[in-house]
Amino acid sequence: MADFNLAVRQDTGSSRLAVSHNWQLAIGYAAAGIPVFPCCAEGARAKQPYVKGGHHVATTDLCKIRGWWSKWPDALVGIPAGPPSGVWVLDVDGEVGLRNLEELVRRLNLGSVSDLTPCVTRTPSGGLHFIFKWQPGEHPRNRAGDIGQGLDTRGLRKDGQPGGYFLAPGSVLPDGRAYEAIDPESLVGTGGEV
Repeated sequence: MADFNLAVRQDTGSSRLAVSHNWQLAIGYAAAGIPVFPCCAEGARAKQPYVKGGHHVATTDLCKIRGWWSKWPDALVGIPAGPPSGVWVLDVDGEVGLRNLEELVRRLNLGSVSDLTPCVTRTPSGGLHFIFKWQPGEHPRNRAGDIGQGLDTRGLRKDGQPGGYFLAPGSVLPDGRAYEAIDPESLVGTGGEV
């Protein structure tokens, strides 16, 4: 996880980068060994890959990344979940997702959500991405709602191949809203709740 956190700090400083600088973010992740690919920033295809093959063609090849961002300068930075990036993601959406996250924390006998992982992103819609280091022997699946409504995971397909992706901390939408890396302690309320 150290390389992942380094990439966020190294190139974003502040996650409020100008949209035209998402490519610099992509270069920073790639330089840290984290493969990336470009995703649409808005419209009907928002958050979907620009490139055929999507997360399966993510790369750390700086020439290819520069080429992609030359073609789509406002592209958001996509990162494949699973072994290629070394991380998997718990995606928390909406109020129901937050309530189910609180219940999950209680079931796991954790003190608060900040005990889950030190790497958390607040999405432009107000959701959360909890980013976990991939551990040997783990096989977190790419699923929607299995843990609870509003809680999705990005990890592996049933056949063991990488099955999902997420938008990188630091990616900025054309309207200036960002996927912002946050301190998980900021999520802890007075009762240890989200």
